[in-house]
Amino acid sequence: MCKTFYSHLLEFSGCKGEFFSYSLVFLRGKEVIIAVFWLFLCVSVINVNSCIIIPKKDCRIDDRLYYHGRSFFLPGCKFYKCDDGQVVLLKAECFLKGFCFQVGRTMPMSGRLYKCVKKQGKLVEVEEMNKDCEYHGESYGSTMTFYYPPHTCQLHLCNDGKVQHLKPECSYRGLCLKLGFVLRLSNGTYKCVRKPGNRAEFEEIINTAGSGK
Repeated sequence: MCKTFYSHLLEFSGCKGEFFSYSLVFLRGKEVIIAVFWLFLCVSVINVNSCIIIPKKDCRIDDRLYYHGRSFFLPGCKFYKCDDGQVVLLKAECFLKGFCFQVGRTMPMSGRLYKCVKKQGKLVEVEEMNKDCEYHGESYGSTMTFYYPPHTCQLHLCNDGKVQHLKPECSYRGLCLKLGFVLRLSNGTYKCVRKPGNRAEFEEIINTAGSGK
């Protein structure tokens, strides 16, 4: 059985060799224990090419050697592996002012919020999350609401560098009142309602005579 195993091993490796067997017989009472040891000898001189083991190549970057199979880190928050002489990128993280942070993570810095975003393949990029808005020559901070044009009740929101138009509001004596607000005056009751063109106006719902519209 052992001899058959080593025969197949020889055929697989392509090496030419010889088998030597050595049998030991131990007598212990009536019990006979036979141990058979097969020794394998590969004669590499006869068939040198089939017995050569080709070593894997190491990697060299900037005069520094990295052994095959080793993972290593390089400046710029990138992790590599040496694979038979080839440098393979395993993972990239975002680099921001001397710090590394993973994809999907955010990092506050100097009053700003940044996020590590994955791009095509294994590339990553740092994106600013709370960008200011430039709108008609004016600058507005992120998440800031403001009225434009000035002295009107057209409400806007700065959302991460983009200006969004919010619901219009009704103007009354310099105040901006939200949709649905009910204003009770001596001459009647009015409600702030939306009008075409993203406008808002007060509409009379009860007149001075007390009859509803």
